[in-house]
Amino acid sequence: MNKKEAWADFFKSGFDLEYTHIRAAAFLYMGLPFLIFSLTWLSVIPAVISTAVTLFILTLAVKPNLLKPKRIPEKALLNRDAVTHIHVPFGAMFAVMVAVGIWVWWSGIGGGFYQSGDFPYRNAVFRDLINYEWPVIYGGDKGMLAYYIGFWLPAAVVGKFFGLFIHNSGILWGLSNTALYLWTAIGIFLVMLMLFFNVKATGGKKVVLATLIFIFFSGMDVVGWLAAGADGAFARLVEENIHIEWWAKKINFPTGHLLQFSSFTTQLFWVFNQAVVTWLATLTLFREQTPANFVFIGMMSLFCGPIPFYGFLVLALVLGVTFVIRARKYPRFAVRSLLSLPNILAVLGIFPVCFAYFTGNSAATIKSGSKLLRFVPRLIFNKDGLAHAGISPKRLILFISFLILEFLLIALMIWWHNRKDLPFWACCLMLCIFPMIFTGAAADFCMRATIPALVVFCMYVIRFLFEKWDSPKKSVDRLLCVLLTVFLVLGSVTPMVEMSRGIVKSVDAGEMLTYNDTFKSLGSDKKSASSIKNFTAQNYEGSKFYTYFARH
Repeated sequence: MNKKEAWADFFKSGFDLEYTHIRAAAFLYMGLPFLIFSLTWLSVIPAVISTAVTLFILTLAVKPNLLKPKRIPEKALLNRDAVTHIHVPFGAMFAVMVAVGIWVWWSGIGGGFYQSGDFPYRNAVFRDLINYEWPVIYGGDKGMLAYYIGFWLPAAVVGKFFGLFIHNSGILWGLSNTALYLWTAIGIFLVMLMLFFNVKATGGKKVVLATLIFIFFSGMDVVGWLAAGADGAFARLVEENIHIEWWAKKINFPTGHLLQFSSFTTQLFWVFNQAVVTWLATLTLFREQTPANFVFIGMMSLFCGPIPFYGFLVLALVLGVTFVIRARKYPRFAVRSLLSLPNILAVLGIFPVCFAYFTGNSAATIKSGSKLLRFVPRLIFNKDGLAHAGISPKRLILFISFLILEFLLIALMIWWHNRKDLPFWACCLMLCIFPMIFTGAAADFCMRATIPALVVFCMYVIRFLFEKWDSPKKSVDRLLCVLLTVFLVLGSVTPMVEMSRGIVKSVDAGEMLTYNDTFKSLGSDKKSASSIKNFTAQNYEGSKFYTYFARH
């Protein structure tokens, strides 16, 4: 055998991945941030309780047979036809790893490439986690850091460790960002592996295709953007203040804010701290056979993204109802699964900590005036919650156009195949209703609460393509696959625009732009000080978290 044949055989052979191992890794990845938080931010008694609960649930995830019931009725399971093993050739696995590595680098995470306009805040939070004692208390009227910091904590621990020996701030910042890059890449790699099991992507072609579809998945924003003539010439697409996902701002809702379903690339480039764990939690949720761990997965999602958690909660409830329907002939099994020890422990030992921590945030209180806890349908009420004088026909037409281009056209193409699937209908309903809801004075609910639904919708699209692509060439299913591919290509323009921005900005600057680090710490300048309440509990000493949970 010559060298060429040897390399060919090497790339054709590969890994036989077992789902139980990937599931255990996903649970450990989701659980580590909260475990770190429990050990370092909480006082002794809450720390012991939440740490013990988290470690116990993670142990069960790694060793699922410890509390496995003797008899499991297969008809009651949520994923009766799920695959437990997939084969991934070495070449395909290498391609996935390279794609994930480049995607994370391109996002600016770790400081290797251009960073978007939200990075000054994210860099400031990350640096404060490295430099301050935990809990992070700024003093004065700045308060205590009370934000969804979970995603940064593993990398921040690395930064704190190296800070014991390295006193050069530049070197320490670089090492900490390297840790953040690796943590992100590992998380997204696990997302891809969990996606492969959900869509049964065994074999090199399906694995690579599923990865590319996820990275470039988006609604057909470019069609709406060009039709609306938004933001001027096409050449200006890469400007920092232009996103073709904003084309629907022409709808002009009473709140005056935009509508947007963010592509996964946009989420990674702008809100990675909310997105990555939400992606992994959602895909893990949909691969569970029973609801026995739903609460724990949900709490880990909540800890890293409170707004996406609303979407996760709806999907978890729908899957719970689906399970109850399937297990109606096995009531004991259903009760044991719903009222499982992990679920009960997560409610008692994890939820109170998360609830107290996030509700202490100044921007999350009604008293602050931001009204982040009030949900008002945009088509019916204005921003003050008062009845709007009728629904504008133009606004309604534009809103329907937004839904059609973002997901409805594709949903209509695959609905027959999924017409009996309750989670599919719930996903579509969420994507129709959530854009009509706003929290406070921004469109965060529309953009972030839809993240779980978009992950599930992408999963359904990939499943359809994998199951129907080999249909006869002149069949309806094959035609739908071709049209679906065209729509996906049009949608890929959105992530490509996000990726292009960094290249154009770097070329214009004559150098590779890296850290977008305009202020070093929250509240250190006027811009960050004006928005610091979004990140802190300003009256923290009277908060429930500081009083009952925080380490003093």
